Amino acid sequence: MTEGQPVLGFILNGAQGDDDEAHGGHFAATTGRIGKDGAIHDWLVANYYTLDSESEKGIIAAPVPLDNYFADLNSGQAWYRPSYMLVAVLRDQRTAAHIQSALGRVYNQFYRHQFGYQHARANCAGITVSTLRALDWHVPVRGSESWLKAIIGLPLSTLTSGSLKNGKAVFDYLTEDQTRLYPAAAFEEIGVDLLHLVQGTTQRTLSVFEKMLAEDIDALLLVRIPQLPSSRAWGDFPIVNSREYHARVPKKLEDRQIVPVGPRPFPKDFVDPDSPSEPPLRSDYAVAGYALLLALLVLLALG
Repeated sequence: MTEGQPVLGFILNGAQGDDDEAHGGHFAATTGRIGKDGAIHDWLVANYYTLDSESEKGIIAAPVPLDNYFADLNSGQAWYRPSYMLVAVLRDQRTAAHIQSALGRVYNQFYRHQFGYQHARANCAGITVSTLRALDWHVPVRGSESWLKAIIGLPLSTLTSGSLKNGKAVFDYLTEDQTRLYPAAAFEEIGVDLLHLVQGTTQRTLSVFEKMLAEDIDALLLVRIPQLPSSRAWGDFPIVNSREYHARVPKKLEDRQIVPVGPRPFPKDFVDPDSPSEPPLRSDYAVAGYALLLALLVLLALG
């Protein structure tokens, strides 16, 4: 490795110790060049967070330098959880430049609310992985966790919580590709895929982009970034499926620690009338299916 070499990195942040809604961790991509004496502080991180609620930490959903991403007072990830970074040191900047350019175009759509941050369909991992796949880097699909659990879970969660919104969320979580849903799964799948690309052991036919990436990788590094000591609770490793999540959080909803955040609605005057609307969620179709089934049962009972 030499000063000035381009890099492409992927960051996995762990679980927070003071928020039971943040056990999945966080995920981001970073690009830059190795600085003097191995400096990495000015690498650019594509930090995707929701725009529709106020962050209690003051986190800004924007491309930010690596030192700000980790160490800004209160909003820096390292203040409240451990992190891991997988870095591909490159011989040529072309693939990193393509990825950075694509992530920038996604921000244009994101800021205009052409799509919204959604914890199952379009979270930090999902947005990043979808961008890579759009460039023909075929990050492996881990698949959904369980459609059967989702079909049972939607009505069950709706009844137990008294909220259709919660029931729909369960359905969407359980039916989403886990590579896009869980930051840890995205980190694992991308890491394994990079190793296969370097070793020439990938089983699929490589795209032009994947061939360039395989040719350009000079070294792969795994970097551990510890949590900074502070008054905040210590974080932990991020969960990788719903089983790990339920094993970690209190069983009773009232015992779970949830940090309330206020809404930040997008001004209606800023909405582009020509922008296409987002497609329905899978849970929307499921609710329609349940409603149709219920109507048929009522008709059969009356008939």
